[in-house]
Amino acid sequence: MIQEKILELTEYGLVTGLVAPEDKRFTINRLLELFQLDELEDEVAAAYEKREPMTQETAEDALEGILTEMLDYAAEQGLMPEIRSHTVICLTQRS
Repeated sequence: MIQEKILELTEYGLVTGLVAPEDKRFTINRLLELFQLDELEDEVAAAYEKREPMTQETAEDALEGILTEMLDYAAEQGLMPEIRSHTVICLTQRS
């Protein structure tokens, strides 16, 4: 799942011009590093290549869902402990 989202976010960047085509591999590698993954699984990459390419419109429509799923994954994996602590502090202060 997270590997698909990494590919989707990279494609979003390519389609919207935020990522240059020559930086595709670098972007994927940085996202893998961010999520503490070693590499993309070959099956995930192959399946993703068979998908319908994003258009500007579909990329923009998909962005919120991509980021939400990535944040959910990061939280589930304990990759955002400082955010959890900050959220608890904010919720406590509001009470």
